Amino acid sequence: MRDQVILARNALKNDIPLFTLIGKDKFALQTLEYYYSLAKEKCSPEFIKDLEMLIEDFRKYREENPGIIKIPDL
Repeated sequence: MRDQVILARNALKNDIPLFTLIGKDKFALQTLEYYYSLAKEKCSPEFIKDLEMLIEDFRKYREENPGIIKIPDL
C-alpha cells in the first residue's frame, strides 16, 4: 500500500476523516476482510494485491501474538 504514514499525514493536514486499525485490535482483520470483499470488484489489481498483503500481515500478527489481541480501547 502507499506509504500509510504519508496518507495519514495528508488526511490530517487537509482535515479529511481518517480511520486507523492496528494489529492488536480484535476486529481489525475482519474489518479488512470485509473492506476487501467490497474493493475486489472495483479497485485496481495493484491496490487489491497490496490489500491482500496487508490482510496477510494482520493474519500473521494475530497468529503470532494471540495474547495481546483485544477489544479496542483508548
